[in-house]
Order: sequence, then structure tokens, then C-alpha cells
Amino acid sequence: MATAPDLAPEMLCIVFECLTDEPQSLLSAALVCRKWSQEAIGLLWQKPSPKALATLPPSRRQHYANKIQSLHFDSNEAPERQEQLCRLDFPLLRDLWIEVYRSDKVTLDQYLQPNLEEIYVREGCVTERELGLIRTQCPHLRQFLLASVPNDYIFRLLHQQRHLTGLYTHSHNGNEGDDQVFRAAAAHESLEDLVDNGEIEHDLVRDTMANVPHPFPCLKSVSVSEIASKAAILLLQHATRLQSINFCIKDNDISFRQLIAAVTDPTKAVAVLLRFSQSENLRKEDVLALGSFVALEKLVISSSSRKLESALDEVECLEVFSRLPSLQYLTLYLPCGLHTSHLPIIGRSCRLLKKAQLSGSFNADSLEECLDTVGDYEVLFPELVSLALRHEQDWHDHYLGMDLRDMAEAKDPEKATRTIESIIRPSPNLEDLVLENDSRLARRIVHFWKESSGPVGAC
Repeated sequence: MATAPDLAPEMLCIVFECLTDEPQSLLSAALVCRKWSQEAIGLLWQKPSPKALATLPPSRRQHYANKIQSLHFDSNEAPERQEQLCRLDFPLLRDLWIEVYRSDKVTLDQYLQPNLEEIYVREGCVTERELGLIRTQCPHLRQFLLASVPNDYIFRLLHQQRHLTGLYTHSHNGNEGDDQVFRAAAAHESLEDLVDNGEIEHDLVRDTMANVPHPFPCLKSVSVSEIASKAAILLLQHATRLQSINFCIKDNDISFRQLIAAVTDPTKAVAVLLRFSQSENLRKEDVLALGSFVALEKLVISSSSRKLESALDEVECLEVFSRLPSLQYLTLYLPCGLHTSHLPIIGRSCRLLKKAQLSGSFNADSLEECLDTVGDYEVLFPELVSLALRHEQDWHDHYLGMDLRDMAEAKDPEKATRTIESIIRPSPNLEDLVLENDSRLARRIVHFWKESSGPVGAC
């Protein structure tokens, strides 16, 4: 019987490169044959965990360090693993991510070489000597995301690295050095990703836009820890290519709807994260405006407000979520009038939803009654892994956790279990269920359900 010829080595290499971010698939492929094993193992060692490298015999570590292109130290293992690997060189390393860095015990020297394109240090101070080495030894640097870096250094880096695409800054309005850095970032021709961990006021953005002819020509992603609403409006209006927006709005000078309307092309946005640090009266028209972001994959809206002029009805809920078919991550922690009957609408509209955190009017009776209308064989949330329901206690006297606790105290755990079952049954991949108003009871009830039906947890 004739068999299909083997793929040419070049084609096999292309196929396996598509699996670079799928280690489990590569591990399975390594078991097929010797040729596949060579390709798969080679790719796995381009992006291994630091633990995998540290567990090798010391005599073999450098051999595999020579192959590594990506190295990520998470917060739990960063200091320990860095010390274990401190004597190795990484000549092919392209991106380095360190959650916690301690310059008193280790250095960055071993990672700094011409191939390095991305460097990220979330916590810890990089020394002036190391900053100098980054400028001189990493000519192809594209992403520079380091905390606690002097403004004059960032200013020089922006002028030296014309192909820089990602930058971490820390603005304080009125500081001349901060103003210069922000203006230099706005004028940079290649910058795509800007993370500012400071505070941006309206004057800074207004003056920058007035003095830079074409500000942020390539900016696709922006994240600001605290920004004035008028500054946010200007930034959204001038950065016309934005696809990811992450703002914490510090005032309510501009309405929610005006802020949404300022996005130049909402059809291109894939991630919108807006947090409001001050209370604001919201109207349902504000929430309905979210329907213009038709390509959204991640939506996070949270507010400290507890006032709502009018709640969403089911038709309006459908109007919003039916336009968001690509949504995978949803957080709505604001008084937008969500209630139990909206859950099936969200499930049927957003079929790719993986994680949802919702606040609204959720109680046990309405939840069981509503979700029981879902057919026995209907998969309402096919991809949902995590669900959190938080009841807004200002709206009603009873909330889901209280209802379930009353059931348990009344020796009626079966009804409580049926309520949880009505959530879990149409969500076959659910792993994490959070009832935020009574987490202890949620753990007890879901543990009871887990013993009989599957791996669902609660916290």
C-alpha cells in the first residue's frame, strides 16, 4: 500500500513554527517519529520555563541556554531562578520578562546582547550601569518596559532607538522631564505600545498635541494608571490607530458616552478597559454606546458609582451584546442594570466568552427560574471557564449569597444545589465559580456539586 511522502524539511519546519505557543501540541508531536521529535524539541527549547533549564545538570545548562530565544521569570520564582542561572550566557535571547528583579543579588549582564528585542522588568530597580549596557549592547531593542527608570534616560532612548515600538513611562504633570518624555513619545514614528504608570493631566496632552504635527502615528495600545477625562478625550482623538485602550479616569468632567465617542475608529478596537475612580450618574444610553466596538475581544468597565437613572431591559441588552460576537473577556462592575434574565442573552450572543465578571441583581429564585428555561442540551456558555457574579446590594434587600445561605440554614441544600446546577449545566468547561457576596457558602455548595459532577471550584 502506497504511503504519502514525507514533508520536505523546510515545510515541516514551517508547520511546527505555527505551534510555537502550544507546548502540549509540540510534546505530542515529539512522540511521533525521530524527525518530528527533533523539530518539536528544538522549538520547545526556544521558549522553556526557567525551572526546566535550572533542573538540568550544570554541565548541560549552557548547551541549552544557547538555543533559548524567550525567557520569562514569573513573580514566584524570579529571584531564585535568576540566581541559579546567573553564570549562563544567552546569545540568541530575543525577549526577557522578569516580574521581580533584585539587582543586589544578580545582574542583567548575561542577557544583554545584540539579539535582544524586548526587555520587561515589572518590579525592581535596574542600575545605571545596566541601563548604559542596554543602550550600547542592544541596538535592535523594540520593547522597553522597565519600572523606575530616570526620565532623561528614556528621553535619550527615544531619540537613539528609532525602531522602538514599546515603552514604559511614569508621568507627573508639571514636571519638565516628564513633559519632554511624553512629547518625545508622541513624536516617535514607530511607537506602538505606551504604558504610563503615572498621572496625565489635560494640560500635558493639550500642549503636546499642539506642538507635535502628527502625534502617535503608529500607536496601537495605550495604558495609563491615572488620566484626566479631558486628557483622555484628546489622546483618543489624535491616536487614530488605537486597538487597545486601558485608562483609569480620575474625574467625571466628561461623560462616559463622550469618552466612548472620542475613539476614532471603534471597529478596530479589540480591548477596552475603563475604570472610573469617581462616582458618576450613568444612563443606559452610555452602556448602549459599547455596541459600536464590534471587534472587541476584551471589555472591562468598572465604576464606583451606585446611581443609575434607568436600567437595561432585555431588548437593550441584546442590542449591545449581539454586536460583540468576538468577546472573550467581560467585566462589568458598574450599575448598568444587569439582572438574571440577561445571562442567557450574553451567552447566546458571545459564544467565545471565556471569563465573565458581572455585577447586577442576581438572586437564587430568579437565577434558577431563568436558567431553567435553557434547554437541557443547550450549551449556553461553550467556552466559559470562569464566572463571577457580584450582587449590588444597594438595589435589592436580598442577594444570591444571602438566598443560598438561608437555604442552607433552613436545611434545604437541594434547592441551593439546583441553583448552582442551573449555572453549571449549560457551561461544560466551567472551572471557577465565584459568588462574591458569600464566598464561604459558595465554596461549600460548589464543593457538594463538584463531588458529583466535575471539576468546578469556587472562591
